[in-house]
Amino acid sequence: MTRNGDRITFDAVARAAKVSTWLTYADGVREHIESAIQQQRSTRPQLATTAQASPAGLRADLALAREEIRRLRGERDQLQQTVRRHLGQQLDQLGFRDLAARPGAHRGQHPPRSEPARSDCREVPP
Repeated sequence: MTRNGDRITFDAVARAAKVSTWLTYADGVREHIESAIQQQRSTRPQLATTAQASPAGLRADLALAREEIRRLRGERDQLQQTVRRHLGQQLDQLGFRDLAARPGAHRGQHPPRSEPARSDCREVPP
């Protein structure tokens, strides 16, 4: 990216590497990107503060931002589905282990009571 003169940002690096942006902030990667950003700032001449973006440039930036948002929403939806699937599998396994630990539970039988039934209880008339 530096050789091509591309502006280095965390998002730009993530797009170029075709990875999620969270990876660019990981320890060991973040430092390299920050170093490249600082190096680029020191070697690139500063733009005049009075320069304004053209409408075409702003439209292009907006289109890129919208595409990034679409991509991130798709990635988020995929991750949510994966989490739901794994959570369901964990709950299924938990339920199976719980049933296996209780004798007779899978046949609809109740385990033996730990205390005897009280004989002094009366039935309530309907």
